[in-house]
Amino acid sequence: MSVEAPRGEPRKDNTQPYFIRLDVPFRPYERVRQNYWPKKGENPALYYERYDHTLLLRRPISLYGILGHIDIISDDPWRSWIEATTKSLPVEKPFGETHFEFIYRGREDITYTEQPHILRFGFLLRTPADYAKLLDTYVDVEMGKEKYMAAWNLSIPRVARRMQRLEEGGELALTEKNLFNLKTVEGVKPPEDTEDGHKEDFGRVTFVWLLADRKKLRTIKLTFHRFFDEGDEEPQPESLLPDRERLLVRS
Repeated sequence: MSVEAPRGEPRKDNTQPYFIRLDVPFRPYERVRQNYWPKKGENPALYYERYDHTLLLRRPISLYGILGHIDIISDDPWRSWIEATTKSLPVEKPFGETHFEFIYRGREDITYTEQPHILRFGFLLRTPADYAKLLDTYVDVEMGKEKYMAAWNLSIPRVARRMQRLEEGGELALTEKNLFNLKTVEGVKPPEDTEDGHKEDFGRVTFVWLLADRKKLRTIKLTFHRFFDEGDEEPQPESLLPDRERLLVRS
């Protein structure tokens, strides 16, 4: 069993969790000098992705005592650009130009000579209380000259399904890859009600592509915040983002 560092103090070893202090910015990869490589016996596949991907960088964190990871992974080479095109969603590149480039020798033999990477937040949840704390949290993300925001409570149907699973004794490896640019959004509001009165479900709705450049990735700055103060009433799953940073999300 490892001994916890003082809250908010980073370990010198980047394989040990960084203990998050709310409203205090930090750079998760500031001291990283090489790409991620799992230690013997370590399982890097904690979070499911529908495609084979490269885990470029990983930073373990602890938030409210919940184990999580801030990862840099390669994006989905087929689905991501199709979704961005069909949904007319912008693709942002805050650190400079990057794109999919590959050598095609056959359907089962594709070598990528360049591919965009994305920021992924992941948390290992075991109780409804842990999930409720995460739903009450958002992250300011600074990359280059751009400022983004990530949150876990945008899709009400997904929140309900996940909460039910935890209430039934299951566990969750929960990820978030949507980053909303605070300069371009008009406010977060939940998706519109459908005709049958249920909220729309959605998954990936933003695309922020990053270079596999450790020097630039080391400059990423994160600040975790709460939507509600400690003395406020615990938020319900229907409570989305505060008025000051409301995002317009469309499925």
